[in-house]
Amino acid sequence: LLSTAEQQKSQAEQQQVFDAMLQLRAQRNRIQKQVLSTLDQALEQPTALAIISAQPAIPDNLHSLSLIGKDAFEDWLLVRVAISRAELQWRDDLIALQVRLDACTDLRHGKHCPNPFAPSAICHALHAALTPLQLPHTALRTL
Repeated sequence: LLSTAEQQKSQAEQQQVFDAMLQLRAQRNRIQKQVLSTLDQALEQPTALAIISAQPAIPDNLHSLSLIGKDAFEDWLLVRVAISRAELQWRDDLIALQVRLDACTDLRHGKHCPNPFAPSAICHALHAALTPLQLPHTALRTL
């Protein structure tokens, strides 16, 4: 985050990144506990993985397309990019892990066992823990 702060164009933008650093340092234990708790829950109950990565439910009265806020879209995009990068970087290891998970569990109807160690589970758990802090996107992008 320090290098990100140095790259900012104005002092106000730098201050936002420094404030994010302070928030992260102060909330480190809470964030860590929440992420580990979420992943532990997914490990004990694989169906919880669907809850971790689930998109917000659309109310029944909205049957047409609706616009979302720019911040919500940017958050979603940041998480998706992080997941894609991690999946590409660790593709072979993730495939080997999935094979082992499938071998350890009973395949039901040809479906794979949900992987609680997948980048998507980790990224969504981390995003859920960081969302209450309302960090600037420059800091989130770095994380």
